[in-house]
Amino acid sequence: VNYKSKTLHPEFEVIDVLGRKVTDYKLQIANSAEQQIDISKLSQGLYLVKVTDGDSQFVKRFVKE
Repeated sequence: VNYKSKTLHPEFEVIDVLGRKVTDYKLQIANSAEQQIDISKLSQGLYLVKVTDGDSQFVKRFVKE
């Protein structure tokens, strides 16, 4: 997910298809640096990533192969 943060502390949650939160990340954005979230420990399958940034929120699907 490419996302341009509106605040300095966006939150990312990874949710499985059963609606369980698998993990979450609270990033600190410095100088608009690109950051990556490590999903290597996730099992294969379909997931949702929920991004909360101030008053904004959205959800995207992704497949871990």
